[in-house]
Amino acid sequence: MSLYDGHSTLLYGTSLRFLRDRDAAAEVVQETFLAAWQRAAQFDPARGSIAGWLLGIARNRALDRLRAEG
Repeated sequence: MSLYDGHSTLLYGTSLRFLRDRDAAAEVVQETFLAAWQRAAQFDPARGSIAGWLLGIARNRALDRLRAEG
């Protein structure tokens, strides 16, 4: 199973709860995996799970969008 297959549903659901917009939530998921790819070397399994790391990235992206909206 790929990283995307294993975590995209969780990230989408979480993003959707923050943003209440399906398209924006899907964009956050895409941005999250792009950021994870670019920062893969920063992941430290001693500090937490991959799911937690990805959720943190998605949460920050979603909050950034909410702040930008108003």
